[in-house]
Amino acid sequence: MKTFFVLFFIAVTPLLALTQEERDTVVEMRETILLLRAGLDSAYKANERALAAVANASAQTADLSKRLKVAAEEVAQLAAERDRLTTDLAAMKVNYDRLNARYQTAQLIIALSVAFAVGMLAMQFTHTLTPPYGIIVPIAAGAAAFFGIYIIL
Repeated sequence: MKTFFVLFFIAVTPLLALTQEERDTVVEMRETILLLRAGLDSAYKANERALAAVANASAQTADLSKRLKVAAEEVAQLAAERDRLTTDLAAMKVNYDRLNARYQTAQLIIALSVAFAVGMLAMQFTHTLTPPYGIIVPIAAGAAAFFGIYIIL
C-alpha cells in the first residue's frame, strides 16, 4: 500500500506542478509583494516619526499658549501700573507747578525785603554824602543785594 501511494504521488506530482511561465509569474509576484512590504514598513516608520513630531509640536503649542496667556496677564498688569503712574505723574506735575510758583513768589519777596533793608542801611550810613551819591549808593546797594539774593535762592 505504501508503494501505491508513493507511485501515485510520483505520477500525480507532474500533473500538479507549475509551468515555467507560472513559476516566473509567482516569483515576480513574490518580489513585488516583498517590495510593497518594505515600502509599507518604511511608510509606517515615517508615519510614526511624523506622529511623534506632531505630538511634540502639539505639546509645545499648548506650552506656548500657556506662556502667551501669562504674558498677556503681565502686559495687562503693566498697562494698569503704567496708567496709575501716569495719573500720579500728572498729579505730581500739578503739585510741582504750584510749589514752584510759591517758591518763585517767596524768592521775590525775600529778595525785595533784603534789598529794601540793605537800601535803608546804606541810606543810614550815606545820608551825609553829597546829593546825587546819597541816593545812588543806597539804590545800587539795594539792587546788588536784590540780585545777589535772587540768584542765590
